Amino acid sequence: MYKAIKEIGGYEIGDEVPTEKAEHWLKVFKYPHVEKVETEQVEDFSEIKVPDFEKELAKINGIGAKTAWDITKVFSTREDLENAISHGDELPFRDDIEIKLISKYGK
Repeated sequence: MYKAIKEIGGYEIGDEVPTEKAEHWLKVFKYPHVEKVETEQVEDFSEIKVPDFEKELAKINGIGAKTAWDITKVFSTREDLENAISHGDELPFRDDIEIKLISKYGK
């Protein structure tokens, strides 16, 4: 992966630059405008913390890990979701997911 270290070709400093462009610019310019950045690979996924609320959502039949993650991006806590349901707010999810959430967290 390459990052811009100077503004170039519409990229701001710190922006990720496609490899093909970056390698071309490294050959063309006397002074580099991009630098190669090493990325870390996570070997042990047990180090990644999944919030308890997200785990709780993923256990609901028909809601998998991806949907649970999507829900927690809108409602970060169980209380936020319960408040939205109790106030009659529209949930920005598919109808089947909304029904499952209302049946579990509606009061």
